[in-house]
Amino acid sequence: MKQRSSPKVQFKDRLIEWSQEDLGVSFSTLNNIQQSRQMIKFFVLEVLEKLYPGIVPDDEGELESSIIDGSGDGGADFLYRADDGQVLIIQAKYRGKDAPESAEAIGRLCDLPERLYLCSQGEQESIKKDLVELTTQIDWAEDRFRLYFITTGKTGDTVQDRVDQGLGQVSAFPDFLERSEFRYLDLQGLDRKSVV
Repeated sequence: MKQRSSPKVQFKDRLIEWSQEDLGVSFSTLNNIQQSRQMIKFFVLEVLEKLYPGIVPDDEGELESSIIDGSGDGGADFLYRADDGQVLIIQAKYRGKDAPESAEAIGRLCDLPERLYLCSQGEQESIKKDLVELTTQIDWAEDRFRLYFITTGKTGDTVQDRVDQGLGQVSAFPDFLERSEFRYLDLQGLDRKSVV
């Protein structure tokens, strides 16, 4: 007799359940920034920590200080540098049902390393102070970079075209792209990753 497989729990369902346990309030009562912050925390703790142990902060305070979502974030909602020289940058977009993702938002993340490097050199004024402090901890010549754009939005052709273009170069470091990885995960991709 063939066993029935239980229905696969989707990323959004797991995120909402986890968030409600974490905060003790309904996910639907959170504003956009709070939902985005919870999405980042869930992705970092429940997905990345399992895939790449040690790449994420193990201290709650350090995790919270790595979340920089809001105006002046330069296109990154999360930035963390591990002691072993791995830099993790995440942009998270919690979108409503059937909302499309924006190619412009993806472009901002893909071009962010150059802006962050300039920021660490004191050459960018529009980025918030907390982020500037985090960029000065990076060894731009040696560190390895892992960038994630995660979204519950839909992927259209223009978004896929921008994803295919990949990361922009950091002009001061010709080997930057060799030391970097960019992942785009829409809802379908997040559903696959969340079973880890």
